[in-house]
Amino acid sequence: MAVRSDLAAVAVIALALAGCGGKDDSAPTRPAVGAQLANLCDETRADVELLGEPRDTGAAVFRPWARLGREFVSAVRRLHAANATEREQLDRLADYYQGFYDNIGISYDLFEAGRSTSIKMTLERAYALLGSGEKLAVRMGAPECAVRPFSDE
Repeated sequence: MAVRSDLAAVAVIALALAGCGGKDDSAPTRPAVGAQLANLCDETRADVELLGEPRDTGAAVFRPWARLGREFVSAVRRLHAANATEREQLDRLADYYQGFYDNIGISYDLFEAGRSTSIKMTLERAYALLGSGEKLAVRMGAPECAVRPFSDE
């Protein structure tokens, strides 16, 4: 009897590994624009992380970070939208991220000018825009865009 139950267990495992019986065909698939956006976010995040963390490298990292961000925004604006709604979402997303990266660049300028007390307000504004962009990206099917550089996720 033990052999028969062992064989049954092996058969169930084999079917599960083969993908039989456990797949939910009703699960939503990611829209093409979501997949493209996710790739852009992953690539940009990896590039930003190569620059070093601001708390370790200082505010000087803001300038190259902003440059990478402007490249990201340009790439988002060039993504193909399947319809007018997606185009509007991509444009709004690009605007949110443009605002974030513009404020990162402004933070560098404030640092260079010795106005460190103004940096906090600028970064607060930047991260508010980033939060809005992240929420929109998640709704568009790109939760990867809500993973920030240097996070443990």
